[in-house]
Amino acid sequence: MNFSPRGPNYADLAGKVAVVTGGGRGIGKAIAARLAREGVKVALAGRTPEALRATAEEIRAAGGSAEAIPADIARPEDVDALFAAATDRLGPIDILVNNAARMVSSPDTLALPDAEWREYVATNVNGAFYCTGRAGRAMAGRGGVIVNISTIGAFRSHYGMLAYDITKAAMDSLTRTTGIDLIRHGIRVNAVAPGRTHAREPYRPGPDEVRRRIPIARAAHAEEIASVVAFLASSESSYIVAQTLIVDGGLSVQLTPPGEFV
Repeated sequence: MNFSPRGPNYADLAGKVAVVTGGGRGIGKAIAARLAREGVKVALAGRTPEALRATAEEIRAAGGSAEAIPADIARPEDVDALFAAATDRLGPIDILVNNAARMVSSPDTLALPDAEWREYVATNVNGAFYCTGRAGRAMAGRGGVIVNISTIGAFRSHYGMLAYDITKAAMDSLTRTTGIDLIRHGIRVNAVAPGRTHAREPYRPGPDEVRRRIPIARAAHAEEIASVVAFLASSESSYIVAQTLIVDGGLSVQLTPPGEFV
């Protein structure tokens, strides 16, 4: 994990405390690493203790501050315990990143099992809601930032990702409604909607067909999503409220790839 300077640096983040859900791997790991590089003390939350501990150790080895706190955000009692532990170990919470999500291919509408639907809602909607409420109460009167990780599928739709896209669309609504409500408490809420992102290490470019369909001709690095989160967490984005920023290399704008016509 590399903490050498690259891109903007946000001095105002130094010393802040962040909770990053789903922080043990993928985009969540990249977000935690980027915030730690900016001097943020990071609490990594998730359901896989081994991954959380490994990421926390990497961050500490690189000079950052991180704590691994296993939690299932679908359980409100786990969320309460998560924020209590993070505050006890690191201090008052300033930043929440709602990144944890269930994301697997799901059957079509007529075949989606009720139990699977409930699992998606429990994590992607209820979990984000529980964390937002808990963070909001902790930040009220002091101010803070909440950044939700959405997807371009929330408004364009992936084939075979029915439950994921629907629940992420709910997260976009959560961003808007809590954004205009919590700003009166000094809490800014925004979201990032990534397109195709390579979160595995080392980076793998993906098939030619994928590159052809993305105007920038490649998938995102997880660190590129993390850099937008760092921007939204910083005072550089102080006038951005209740917005979802699309970070997809132009994918959602392009109607057809080069050489194809509608």
